[in-house]
Order: sequence, then C-alpha cells, then structure tokens
Amino acid sequence: MKCPIFSHSKCIHENPVRAGIVEKREDYMCSSMRNYAGLEGWITVDHW
Repeated sequence: MKCPIFSHSKCIHENPVRAGIVEKREDYMCSSMRNYAGLEGWITVDHW
C-alpha cells in the first residue's frame, strides 16, 4: 500500500524544480529535502 504522506512530500519537494527555481530538489534552501540529502538548509528536520 502506498503511503499518501510520502506521495505528498515528494510532490512538495518537486515544486521548486517544476517552477524553474532550481535544477535539483536539494538545491532549494527553503526545503527540508536538503536535510534528507545530508545537506544543511534553513529547515531543520528531527528524525524519529
């Protein structure tokens, strides 16, 4: 079964790319995607 939370998260992380703001999801400084990619950003994600 597909988890809708992960589907929405992927869609949200793709928005800056679709808008032409960045080339890669992890390049957008205002995204938690940077944390998931192991990079520092403006958003801090607490991993459970």
